Amino acid sequence: MTSVDAPSETLARLFYATFLIFGAILLINMLIALLSNTYQRTLDNSFKQWSIKRGIAIQTYDGYDPIPVPLNIIYSIGKLLVQGVKEKEKGEIKRDVIKELEVKYFTKHANLFPIT
Repeated sequence: MTSVDAPSETLARLFYATFLIFGAILLINMLIALLSNTYQRTLDNSFKQWSIKRGIAIQTYDGYDPIPVPLNIIYSIGKLLVQGVKEKEKGEIKRDVIKELEVKYFTKHANLFPIT
């Protein structure tokens, strides 16, 4: 009971070939979209990775002397002198602030509350 004629068979083969071609095109399109998405995520992630690596490099070299080895002795001595002057100024500022606070305290409360 096969009643297949030649035009129907040709049309069926044509539709099947069209279906396969469209299927292949669709799969290739999906592959391109997937690769594009993966590339975009990698690109975004690479900027974050570069920023982290740059920060690590800056932190690593931040502690080093900016002058090469023979001359860094002069730089280190100058740096120590500057730090000493800053510490002395900071101590004087702290003493001045404490004296001002004591004066304000005694003008407001006199000797009602002893300083502990």
